[in-house]
Amino acid sequence: MTEEHIKGGKTIWDRLRETVQSDSVFHAYIVEGQNDAEKLLMAKNFVKAILCEEASGQPCEDCISCRKMNHDNHEDVIYIAKEGSSIKDEVVADMQSRLRKKPFAGERNIAIIENADTMTPKAQNRLLKTLEEPLGKNIIILLTENAGNLTQTINSRCILYRLPMNSAKPMTESLNEQYHLMEFAKGLAEKRSLYLHSKDLKEIGLKRETALEVLDVLENWFRDMLMLSYDASPIELVNTDRKSTLLLESRLYQKADMVNIIKSIEEAKDEMHKNINVSYALKSMLLKIQEDRNGKSSRNQI
Repeated sequence: MTEEHIKGGKTIWDRLRETVQSDSVFHAYIVEGQNDAEKLLMAKNFVKAILCEEASGQPCEDCISCRKMNHDNHEDVIYIAKEGSSIKDEVVADMQSRLRKKPFAGERNIAIIENADTMTPKAQNRLLKTLEEPLGKNIIILLTENAGNLTQTINSRCILYRLPMNSAKPMTESLNEQYHLMEFAKGLAEKRSLYLHSKDLKEIGLKRETALEVLDVLENWFRDMLMLSYDASPIELVNTDRKSTLLLESRLYQKADMVNIIKSIEEAKDEMHKNINVSYALKSMLLKIQEDRNGKSSRNQI
């Protein structure tokens, strides 16, 4: 769990390390990105650097605090994650209660909130009170896929770091072969009837995790196409190994269509995170994309 494992976020890590070295750590942060594992790793390394007994600005990996962090059992670090489809108000209330207590080992408590953008409105309002009146040297780190799903007041009271797109999921050959995703993506772009993909869609919809992974890959595919339609050599390209294919396809489709497809994919992912039926969310996404073709329902075309 060393800094070298933080792929796309190395520059961000350097900035976080500097805040520890200069003793200018803020009381609240948002880390936004599509890769949950990388966001959590970033947060844990940051916390480890803050709590490290060597106080050098980066984890020493040898002190008691670093070893506890490596085993996820540091007494002063609170981990919060969604239960079901969201983070409820009572979970945030419990976190606040723990933050008010005196730290066991050091001089501050630190809370890491995974899936922070799934907090209910009531939970967000409760969290805002803590952000408005921070306790001592306590720190709260919010990990989110989309900071826009957090209230503006929460965003305004946190320092936001966005992990680069190159930390996102590319289209792998195995995933493409299993679900024919490149052909599926072409079908979305051409807004044609997707009846021929019904078998793949049925398999994708069997598991929420699989569906979310596929939608992440498809979203990155269309983001790459959109970037290439503006710039033949964008810096933050996810599918670098398929650049020639993406570049060719980016010239075939309208930019507005690619934007609408990305928006429809994001809406489907939001619905899945809200625990809406996966098959329904996928079908709804396809309907929205097809309806955009002629401004009316295309329900009979799927």
